[in-house]
Amino acid sequence: MNNNTTICVDLAKEVFQVAVFNKAGKAKLNKEVSAKKMCLIIAQYPDAAIFMEACGSAHHWARRSGPHPLTHCCKISSQ
Repeated sequence: MNNNTTICVDLAKEVFQVAVFNKAGKAKLNKEVSAKKMCLIIAQYPDAAIFMEACGSAHHWARRSGPHPLTHCCKISSQ
């Protein structure tokens, strides 16, 4: 896995904050999106490392991170 892209997700009930960073740490995208749009954005970066906060739905979204969830490296943070 070549993690040139990092995706950070702030989970919520209906609107999610998604930030995409390149290898140098420069933001490529930072916006509020729906759950469907979040999955589409994640699918555009199949080798990305995904970070999300630990909450009630974190494991659900970690399993659903794109059409090929096993190609992503998803980390859940408690801080």
